Amino acid sequence: MRYAFALTRDRDEARDLFQETVVRAMSATEIPVPEPAFRAWLFKIVRNLWIDRTRTHARRSHLNERFAGSHGPEASEATTERHYEVREAFSCLTIEHQEVLALVDIAGFSYEE
Repeated sequence: MRYAFALTRDRDEARDLFQETVVRAMSATEIPVPEPAFRAWLFKIVRNLWIDRTRTHARRSHLNERFAGSHGPEASEATTERHYEVREAFSCLTIEHQEVLALVDIAGFSYEE
């Protein structure tokens, strides 16, 4: 779920993406048996579904608007500004680099995996 959120940057969309991933995985005819392969397979489903959604909805043009309102009222101005700067820098990376960072920092994969 955290990887889906890292990709979508929206809790509702992440939930939808996660649910769609579960449906896709449950309807698969071939499922990898070893746990590392199964885990990587699930993450690949999330990634591919997200790419499909991104292309369909042309979300990339609206990322900065979404980040502007993503912080709660309890966040300090400096924290909010720094958080925005990090998110903005993240969105400037290529999709491949975003995926690597999300998989390593959020999902706990090693760089080797």
